[in-house]
Amino acid sequence: MSDIERIAAELAIRNLLARYCHCYDQARVDEYCDLFVEGGEFHTPDTVATGQDEIRSKIAEGSRTATPAQHVTYNSAIQIAHDGRATGQSDFMYVGAEHDGSKTIRIVGRYLDEFVARDGDWKFQRRIVEFVGPR
Repeated sequence: MSDIERIAAELAIRNLLARYCHCYDQARVDEYCDLFVEGGEFHTPDTVATGQDEIRSKIAEGSRTATPAQHVTYNSAIQIAHDGRATGQSDFMYVGAEHDGSKTIRIVGRYLDEFVARDGDWKFQRRIVEFVGPR
């Protein structure tokens, strides 16, 4: 993989990270699931969802009960190997709107990711969520 190809891959992966937040926050469940490869994995401390059907079920369930909130992803470090494999980690906050209109940081954590390119698009192969502190 050339330097230009690695730069293009990193930009595409950063776009994937942003789309993940937007799709989740806006309850665009089908688009969210399309960010994972078929057979991809989504891990939380409580559960593992494997494949788009399980991921869709988990996210749809969370979308029904969620109050308005916004993901903020930062400190993303992406490693792209010469063989085209990519991994990364990003810190995140989940900021929610309260009934009085104020905003509260509800969750803080880290994403540990494995990415793969499929048909020119980068997708999640595995996303592991680690929470910092109580949730």
